[in-house]
Amino acid sequence: MKATRKKIMQVIAGIIAFSLIGFILYMANGFVGNPVSAAIAKTAIKQYMETQYPEMEYEFATKVGYNFKDGSYIGRVQSLTSEDTRFYVEYHGKNDIKDDFNFNVLGYHQTMDRLSKEYGNVLQKELSEQIGIPVRRVFVMYQYDKVSDYENLLSLDMKLDPRLPIPLHINISVDTAEADLEQASEWIKQSHEWAKAQGYPIKQYGMDVEFGNKLLSIYGVRATQIDSGELLPLLKKAKENREYDSVIVTVKGDEKG
Repeated sequence: MKATRKKIMQVIAGIIAFSLIGFILYMANGFVGNPVSAAIAKTAIKQYMETQYPEMEYEFATKVGYNFKDGSYIGRVQSLTSEDTRFYVEYHGKNDIKDDFNFNVLGYHQTMDRLSKEYGNVLQKELSEQIGIPVRRVFVMYQYDKVSDYENLLSLDMKLDPRLPIPLHINISVDTAEADLEQASEWIKQSHEWAKAQGYPIKQYGMDVEFGNKLLSIYGVRATQIDSGELLPLLKKAKENREYDSVIVTVKGDEKG
């Protein structure tokens, strides 16, 4: 009797264990997909590429992965002959495959993303020299929505033109031992005066200054506000009120900030 009961308990334990494993696999599949489905999706994407872009030489820039939000599998395709021809292909099922070629490639969003990174690298080096401290990073954002015919100014794989007539917003990140609002104001002013002399179309500035255990963040400073000669008073008002005239100033690690 005891042996029978023990055997029954072992069977029950086995059923529970297999059920748990099945549940875990089901949940994992819901979040990360499974290798078999990913392989099927990749094959389908290859067939799709042969049909839609038969002349394109390409490779997968990323492995085909699962998107748990909509249950699709996504692969990123990179042309071997065009740096800016880089786009996503989504597999939702055998007869439901789509890509964002028109948006990312023909819409020049991939081009703008590349140019933004290249521009940021250029400004990082040049601004370090101009303001006299190492600049860690410069984030560049092209405001192409402000130019109705911006597509006419762009071409795939074009070289960076720092004076391309598309307005820019930039954010400068620096690390220093000591800093205050007055010093940050001066760095922004120096950056703007230099950029203006170079003919760079930077229309808005931001700056993150890390010093000690504090982080001073300044956002939304327009070029016209710098040209007014009243930048420091403006920043002080923004710091006191968190925001003033669309400029935001915060200090993390500062109880009064």
